[in-house]
Amino acid sequence: MSAPKLHEAVDHARAYSAMAPGGAVLSPDAPDSIPRSALDYLEVYSEVVIGGPADAVDDIRGHRFEFAHGWRELSAHTPNDTVTRFVLPSALASHQQATHRIAGVVKGEAFVNLMKDLFNGIA
Repeated sequence: MSAPKLHEAVDHARAYSAMAPGGAVLSPDAPDSIPRSALDYLEVYSEVVIGGPADAVDDIRGHRFEFAHGWRELSAHTPNDTVTRFVLPSALASHQQATHRIAGVVKGEAFVNLMKDLFNGIA
């Protein structure tokens, strides 16, 4: 298994708009509190970083985001050791899709700094 290639970036990015929490197939009338996709989840967190209260931003600093390379998955690890896995609908989020897992990790601190650098002064 090799690292992702730059020419695959567009396909990987599009996949995040389809990945659902736990691989659930969400009905249109599912509660709004459930993020519809990994992309929505990351968008909410970026909005908190830009305009949220300081304690919420500090909480995000303690998160860890893992982007699996061998299959489509984002796992978000919180400071209190809960994990939310986003995979394609109907995929089993509790099972690895290969014999071993390779993931890129973005620490919450880096996520916060990136969002602030990108959107400084917009809020």
